[in-house]
Amino acid sequence: MLGSDGKIHFSCNDCGTKFVATTDQVGKSGQCKNCGSPIAVPKPKETQTKRPGTEDSPKKKYKFVKYILALVITVWVIGTFLMDTEPNATGRKSTTKSSSRSSVQGFDDYRVNVRKSGKLTVCQVTFNSLPPTSDIAAEVVRNAVEMLVKKDGSREILAMAFNASGDALPKRQYGGALTYKPSDGQILTMDERSGLQATEGGEGTYYVRLEDSRTARGITPVRKWYNASIVFPSDPSGREVKAAVLKEIEKLKPRGLDVNVYIYRGDKSNKITWKQIKAPNGNFMVVDYVATTGEISPNWSWD
Repeated sequence: MLGSDGKIHFSCNDCGTKFVATTDQVGKSGQCKNCGSPIAVPKPKETQTKRPGTEDSPKKKYKFVKYILALVITVWVIGTFLMDTEPNATGRKSTTKSSSRSSVQGFDDYRVNVRKSGKLTVCQVTFNSLPPTSDIAAEVVRNAVEMLVKKDGSREILAMAFNASGDALPKRQYGGALTYKPSDGQILTMDERSGLQATEGGEGTYYVRLEDSRTARGITPVRKWYNASIVFPSDPSGREVKAAVLKEIEKLKPRGLDVNVYIYRGDKSNKITWKQIKAPNGNFMVVDYVATTGEISPNWSWD
């Protein structure tokens, strides 16, 4: 919806993460920083983002839309990564080829496609099946980048991971997109290049991952907030969820930033297993804390 600040406020349909965009960004697509799902900036009259390609359509049309969507996501991330890079000359063709792969801790059910466009090499790692652990997934993507750097360390590289259906993997499942720049010779995640940090720790019956977040480049004014993931080893009761959320928000209040809290079930040491928990009303459990007002708003009734 269009807020009093003249900006469009909307949420990811899959996990509820909130975003803010300007009216001139209507229709632009990207990837949710929390869950990796495709998002698009809606028209001001809409209250939620529409996930591209979800309209009822024949099977072939659906596959085509998903392909286009994956391409749009890649282009959007490239634009963020190379904000200050000189654009390609008109008419320059890009080249795509498959790259060799190696077994990582016994896992080799993936493929690597490499596309060169101007100064940038785009590496797409597609997992035919999910690796047993998030650490293996992260190692597969990093190995692919390291091999490309070894072949030619003069090119900038962007590497992203997808599942067999062509959907971008959530950042938590492999650590997020990796980047390489010859200017510093480092392989870093997008968050690391943006100076965003994450901390993790146990809290007795549950586990917490806290991530710094901020508005995407080009969006002003800059807004910062926290994304907190609370992970239970098994399905928690409503009372357990409420107690954990209130406890974690109370810890963060002195920092003076808004907080988005997401509730998961899974093995704390293996993010591949993390599954977002649904509330009785069918929504994925998300709780928002607004620092300026002190308001705490779950997207379901927890009383």
